[in-house]
Amino acid sequence: MKLRKLSIFLLQLCMFTMVFTINTDSVYASEKKKSSLRIVMNLNDFSSVSNAKEALIDSLIDYNMYPELAGHINYEASELKTTSLNLSKTGQQRTAVQLVIKTNHQLSENKLFKDTISTIVEFDIRDIESPVITSQKDKLQRSIHAELDPYQFIQVNDNDPSGVTLTYTTDYNNQLPGEYTITYTATDAAGNSSTLSLPVHVSQQKYTGYNQDSEMIFEMYTLINEYRASYGLEPFEFAPANAHHALGVRACEARSFLSHDRPDGRHYKTALNEYGVEYSSPFEILSFAGTSALDGLNWWKSSPDHNARLLTRISNKIAIGNCDGLWAAIVYND
Repeated sequence: MKLRKLSIFLLQLCMFTMVFTINTDSVYASEKKKSSLRIVMNLNDFSSVSNAKEALIDSLIDYNMYPELAGHINYEASELKTTSLNLSKTGQQRTAVQLVIKTNHQLSENKLFKDTISTIVEFDIRDIESPVITSQKDKLQRSIHAELDPYQFIQVNDNDPSGVTLTYTTDYNNQLPGEYTITYTATDAAGNSSTLSLPVHVSQQKYTGYNQDSEMIFEMYTLINEYRASYGLEPFEFAPANAHHALGVRACEARSFLSHDRPDGRHYKTALNEYGVEYSSPFEILSFAGTSALDGLNWWKSSPDHNARLLTRISNKIAIGNCDGLWAAIVYND
């Protein structure tokens, strides 16, 4: 009798152990993959770590066995930890990683979610990103016979600091008005390349309709020096005629394209170059206020930056131009 009771007790104990083992051995994440996982990542692209994290999680979770987790992994909150991964160097890197997996799913009571997994990953670091070409201008404007530096407004960025080769082809002809295109090609050390096309308009227009009334120009010059004298400053010297012609051109350009860049994108000082003006440290000021020289001067005085140019102690000359109400002046040293 005692032997029979002992046998029944042992049988019950064995059945309890089997049930306990089944209930606690079920996990969502699996480490059964003994061979290392392989992930391709972009050189110097730290944002690609999040993509690698998602790929690793999906590789380690058995969705066939545990379909209730599909669509419920919180990839953003999950973490990928590694201390030896170097994204600044191409090549294969075999390293240990730890994944801390977060889920938005309410787990079943009889399943254990293993949220921290350690495994070996083979990262393949490659330069798979093309250089990015950008232009400061959507379109270049050039007047006939004007020079063009194709690289002036172009910038190239790449994830590989070892360097990028930038070349271009163009049908540009500054002898004929018309529409032209410059096509740039940037190629990095890994052979990735990209292109950018920049249109160029060559215009027949030459600015000769500026106001050549010397009395009007001299009136502005006199008002400016009177203003300087009120601050105890020496008067500006009156620039030579070629400088005032250059400023007449700048006034007409600014009247149709209100900017300190010329319509073709060049620096305003190139107007001085075209008229053979010798200068250093030029500063341009523009005013489209009122109808008189005094109106233009008062606007300059009301603007801190423009006013500072009028009262500068480092410039000794001024050239002035007017084009249909637009005043332009450049203070400079000879």
